[in-house]
Amino acid sequence: MRPILKNTLILLSFLFILSSCKKNGITGKVSPVANVYISGLDNKDAVYWKNGTEVHLTNNSQGESTSSIFVTTNNDVYVAGSEATSGNSLATYWKNGRPNFLTDSGAYVVANFISVSGSDIYIAGLIEKGNNDPHAVYWKNGQQNGYVNAASVAITGFVSGADVYLAGYTINSNYNGIGAISDAMYEKNNSVVNISTGNVGGVVLSLYVAGGNIYSAGYSYDSQGIFNYATLWVNGTVTMLSKQVDSYAQGVFVYQNDVYVSGFESLTAGGNGVATVWKNGVPTHLSTQTSAANSIFVYNGDVYVAGSLTDANGAESAVYWKNGTITNLGPVGTNASSIFIK
Repeated sequence: MRPILKNTLILLSFLFILSSCKKNGITGKVSPVANVYISGLDNKDAVYWKNGTEVHLTNNSQGESTSSIFVTTNNDVYVAGSEATSGNSLATYWKNGRPNFLTDSGAYVVANFISVSGSDIYIAGLIEKGNNDPHAVYWKNGQQNGYVNAASVAITGFVSGADVYLAGYTINSNYNGIGAISDAMYEKNNSVVNISTGNVGGVVLSLYVAGGNIYSAGYSYDSQGIFNYATLWVNGTVTMLSKQVDSYAQGVFVYQNDVYVSGFESLTAGGNGVATVWKNGVPTHLSTQTSAANSIFVYNGDVYVAGSLTDANGAESAVYWKNGTITNLGPVGTNASSIFIK
């Protein structure tokens, strides 16, 4: 081949590749590789996975739990949960695999949420000192910030600047024929806001704060306070995400003004729940198998969801989805509770 013709073909090939890259939105900038961190359980041991590799936080199979994971800019991995000791629960958080205990003498203590802001570590949970009297509480750098609210449970939280949010439920005196009704609530700097009241109560399972708006995902009850439905509250205004009984919203994330909620609902009345993501209220089912979407994180436009599949024998296995494509994390006996992408 003549040199001029050969050089021309090489130049044309380069221009074609460059043109194709521009058409696909690539302009010489390579997107950073995302690291996927997921907390969970492996046969009663507290664990987390980094890019599919399992890290054991405990090895005694005594009934530990993990509820929340957070990774700092320095790549420190924080996981919140609990360890079982002498039939009791000991609130625990792990930093890079090393446990730190949050104790309250004679109490049942659970850590449900963790976040790190600068050098400060925030943990939300509950303390119960007998008589089924739980108190929502949070710790900052290991120091307990009092009983924030009596007859309440902090399931999740969020830290935005100097503002500390807790969310979960309070227990009111209404009776539904089964037990006390819970009112969905969040707290901002120890000030409680009930977002469901009366016989139509609820529970907040996940919280996100963005653009001055407070997004609370969970479930609300029917008018009798018996059946529950996946629900999203925005600044206290309620949206029912599902009309299916026993549906749950378990994670919420806001990305570029789009609101993503993970959870599960049944495909048919009375059927088993399947992992579901609602984007701006529109559901997408991630599986037709019995499953749950426990936590959600959006990174560079990619939607990551951590959860579980349940087999015909009722045994769970940990999984996560990226843009609807599933990755198996562990065998039967594992579960994924929370996801963080960095």
